[in-house]
Amino acid sequence: NELEVQAKSFIKSKGFRILNEQTPFFHNYKVNGESRSSKLIVDYIAEKNGKKYIIEVKSGKSAISITDKNSRRQLLEYDFVIENDGIVLLDMENRNMQLVKFQSKAERKDNLMLKALVITAGIAILLPFWSIKIIVLLLFILVWLYPDNSKKTIIKITSRFLNN
Repeated sequence: NELEVQAKSFIKSKGFRILNEQTPFFHNYKVNGESRSSKLIVDYIAEKNGKKYIIEVKSGKSAISITDKNSRRQLLEYDFVIENDGIVLLDMENRNMQLVKFQSKAERKDNLMLKALVITAGIAILLPFWSIKIIVLLLFILVWLYPDNSKKTIIKITSRFLNN
């Protein structure tokens, strides 16, 4: 409790403006069709440079690290349920703030698409056949003109290829 009281002034000293503290949020979900709700209590919601952050204050040897599975799961749940521009894990014992950014499913798919395009381009450059290079160029133009449809198709093909 004493560290959480100190946390408030420490957060402010780092340029954050505290919007709320000990804020309850409710995460609604279903289990076998039955509606359920879990209450989440966030230590601080703060703003800095026009962005909204969730700040979780931790103490103790393991809880202060993102590698601690319980802390990481808690922050993942906050990230999933609460709109934010970032999550800050605040280790008050060491006065250390860590900005945590979890990769979303959409970002993982985008990375998969980028890898597929780079591999395709690399193969096309290495091949001596101009007809294949022209086909690959036309494919890149289609991806550029129709990115959403292309992304879905490329991800589907790449996922099948990588799963086999």
